[in-house]
Parts: sequence; structure tokens; C-alpha cells
Amino acid sequence: MARKKDEAVAENVEAVAENVEATTNDVERFDALTIIQSDKYKRYSDLLRLYLNDDELYSHDEIEIILNRALTTPVKG
Repeated sequence: MARKKDEAVAENVEAVAENVEATTNDVERFDALTIIQSDKYKRYSDLLRLYLNDDELYSHDEIEIILNRALTTPVKG
């Protein structure tokens, strides 16, 4: 009986993992140069040049997280 429950749980975990992978693959991602040159993020280009790596791709959600962290971090004087 316990084996059947364990197998059912394992199948559910695999199904959820497949759905998560499919969802993450559907997210549009951009390189740093494209992001910096875009109209949406142009005013943050100086900040983004500091935090984005040229060889990585970023989604809009990741960019927003990076900007929020950068803009809410206190400036040390």
C-alpha cells in the first residue's frame, strides 16, 4: 500500500517538474545589449551595465528583480 502511494507521489512530482520545465522554456529571454538598448530599460542603462553579464540571457522578471535590488540598496557614503 505504501509503495503505491510512493509511486503515485513520484509520478505527480515528475509531472509537475515537466510542467515547470515547459513553462520556463516559454519565457522570452534577452541578452544584455538588447536589454540596455531597449526603450523600456534605456533610462536604467548605466545600472544594468553594472549588473548584467554579456554572456547571459535574462527574462523581464529577472531584469525587474535586478533593478529593484539595485534601486533599493542604500548608497554608502
